[in-house]
Amino acid sequence: MGDEDVWNVSLAASDARLYITHMDNVPHASITRHVMRGRLASRGVVNYDMPADGESIVY
Repeated sequence: MGDEDVWNVSLAASDARLYITHMDNVPHASITRHVMRGRLASRGVVNYDMPADGESIVY
């Protein structure tokens, strides 16, 4: 999913917490965590977590 897809999900499920994973782990990945964060910020998306490589989220 690209930033537009994540934005659309955030609009459709505004009360949900989104978990953005599998970033920067494929040599041909088209978007990095840094770029994704910037694009989501410009779209006003704040209801997400994006764990670093190897990081776990406990909820």
